[in-house]
Amino acid sequence: MSRTSVSAMLVLLGVATSVFLYFYKFGLGLWDDHSKWGELGSFFGGVIGPLLAAASVIYLAQQVRLQKEKEELQFREKQINKFTDIIHAELEKEKDGGKSLKDQILNTSNEKPIKGREIIITTLARRPRLLTSWINISAALTFIKSKDENIYLHYLTVISLELTDPLCSSLDYVTRITAPFSERMELHFLDGSSRTSPLSP
Repeated sequence: MSRTSVSAMLVLLGVATSVFLYFYKFGLGLWDDHSKWGELGSFFGGVIGPLLAAASVIYLAQQVRLQKEKEELQFREKQINKFTDIIHAELEKEKDGGKSLKDQILNTSNEKPIKGREIIITTLARRPRLLTSWINISAALTFIKSKDENIYLHYLTVISLELTDPLCSSLDYVTRITAPFSERMELHFLDGSSRTSPLSP
């Protein structure tokens, strides 16, 4: 349970307790004495009013936080789309014997000579724009995962369909062996799954 929910529950409990104690002690009726009504109004204005004001502040703070999280999620989603397009362009730019780098990776399997894998790994590692884009996608996925598991799973599926699963795991693999900070990164297409990269030995 979030701190905001706990605070809201405490405010509501305070209001309910205050009202109960007042009516228990002084009763409630249709008084003829104006002073009784004045005392009731003073009670609501002096005790209940601040509690309700506090509840309003808590509610507004919650709405601001939710709006900020929504905007941050939208920003990360835009980042994923942007960097996926960059990766598409980078992979199609590399040509070798009429084949794009994407085709080379997808055609590479564990049965092929290690030299072929090393060439592709070296080629990927020399494409800083491509790897930087993939690192940004990984960071965006990590953030989305911390906020909404369903959206995270949705984007895992979308990226896998757009770039193919072997390509995604290969980019994860190259990032792991080339990026100096990769041990602090969550590699979403290798970590916590049974997937293996076609570039892994």
